[in-house]
Amino acid sequence: MSNFISLQKGEVFRLQMNDLAGRNRVCSARLIDFHAALDVVEATPSARVLVVSGLPQVFSAGFDLGELAREPSRIAERVLAFGSLCERLAKFPLPTIAEMAGSAWGGGVDLALSCRFRLGTRTAELSIPAARMGLHYHPGGVRRLAKCLGGDLAQWLLFSGLPLRGERLHSSPFFQQVLDGPESLGRAVSDLAARTARIEPHLVRDLTASVAESRLVDLAPAALAANVIKLQEMRVHASAGTEELAHSLRDWQLKKGEASLER
Repeated sequence: MSNFISLQKGEVFRLQMNDLAGRNRVCSARLIDFHAALDVVEATPSARVLVVSGLPQVFSAGFDLGELAREPSRIAERVLAFGSLCERLAKFPLPTIAEMAGSAWGGGVDLALSCRFRLGTRTAELSIPAARMGLHYHPGGVRRLAKCLGGDLAQWLLFSGLPLRGERLHSSPFFQQVLDGPESLGRAVSDLAARTARIEPHLVRDLTASVAESRLVDLAPAALAANVIKLQEMRVHASAGTEELAHSLRDWQLKKGEASLER
């Protein structure tokens, strides 16, 4: 793994992009590094949360345009490869948090959108200049933009190339939480990650899968939807039989009894 990515291990894994001069652009070699880092997280049974961050000045500027310019015959291949990374992140089996102290441009916007939670600072902004350059944004990114922001705002961002920032960004669904600066952002991310990490790993993975499947229940044929619901019911039964849940319920009963005695 190169110096572009640092990976801090633990129950909460922290993946940070570290190229300020290059605005955390991702080239083909860095795609390999990114996938390798995700491999490490997925292979760690005790991992419960993944935080993806950039630097205070910049989250990511997406794929390296310089590489696209050097090999124009492989532009589509490279853009779609970056899209595949975002798809993997969007389907990651653990909760993912994008910590956006800085702005995102181009594919960097979808890198953040591919995370389940996005927390950012008031100065962060989004911009996608691809269409103005004559390039179609990768399909998964278009889909996530439309789903998150709605068709009109997604089209404005894609067609205008202008930055989305300030109140217009803060009032959109892009961020779940907007903080005043990098320090308060770091505390909020750590708090969210810690809260999520307290949930048992098997339950985190099952709930994450159930959320990802939720659209199938609404859109799929009845037979397939019924199978998805049955699978989710099996997960409820599995969690109901754990010692961890039994212990939590015993604690709750004890605390309730103590509260009754105090009254």
